[in-house]
Amino acid sequence: MNNLLRSPNGGGICRGSSDSQLNMSAVSDNSQVTFRNKRKLHSENDRIMDELSDLKKQMADMIALISSTSSAQTENIDKLCRDVTAIRNEVNSVSNTMASMTIEQDKLRTDIHHLVTSTQDTKKRVTLLESDVNELKLSATQNSNKMLVTCESYEKLINECQERNERRKNIILAGITESTAENNADRTQHDLQEVSKVIKLLNSDCPEPQQIFRLGRYQSNKSRLIKVCFSSEKITKQLLRKKTTVQLNNIKIYSDQTPYQREVLKNLQKELQQRTANGECNLRIKYEKGIPKIIKIDAKNFTATVTEF
Repeated sequence: MNNLLRSPNGGGICRGSSDSQLNMSAVSDNSQVTFRNKRKLHSENDRIMDELSDLKKQMADMIALISSTSSAQTENIDKLCRDVTAIRNEVNSVSNTMASMTIEQDKLRTDIHHLVTSTQDTKKRVTLLESDVNELKLSATQNSNKMLVTCESYEKLINECQERNERRKNIILAGITESTAENNADRTQHDLQEVSKVIKLLNSDCPEPQQIFRLGRYQSNKSRLIKVCFSSEKITKQLLRKKTTVQLNNIKIYSDQTPYQREVLKNLQKELQQRTANGECNLRIKYEKGIPKIIKIDAKNFTATVTEF
């Protein structure tokens, strides 16, 4: 665009006339005059406006981005806070769980200690029970043995009583010479005659015995004892009472005793010999109610004092 120079119509320097216009080109240097291009100014303004608009847009985008970032950061911070809170809660929960586990462990440890103590007490009780059971077994065995012994003793006692009752009807004769006849019937007849002689001497009214027989095996150089069996105990008692009143020429009469009675009498005889050897005097064996006892005779009054051992 060409520069336009405006000047007064007079074309010269204003000299005071009122209708003249000042010629700026004449007054001032060109350097002091600014020439503007209107189209170019409008273009610059548009460009500036566009730049401002772009800048505003960029600033708006930046503000939006900052706002978005701030929101995202806020959300992230909130999420982080929530996560931290959750972690803190989890830590607290774990801490509580650990505390509960510690309490449970202490309780379990206490229970185990009680269980061990109870187990030891149970073992001691089991040991005591085993000892008691063994004692009971031993006691039961001993009692069983005692019962067996007692039963056997009772049985022996009953058998002894029965045997004594049977033997009370019998007497034993010793000193009757045994016949040397070969025939058994002849020997038996001889014994019967000799026995009859003896019992008639003691009691003329005595009935005949039911049975007689020799005891033990035959020996040619020895006369065996003769067992004489009667029907009642009364007959034998009469004969035994009178045996000391009649002279029988070395023939002796005894009551028929059981093996136990003979053993008791044998022991008493040994005891009598021992006591006599030790210096005791005036001792002898006497039967009291069918039981043999060692008695001491009073030499002054000729009475017997029974001494039981």
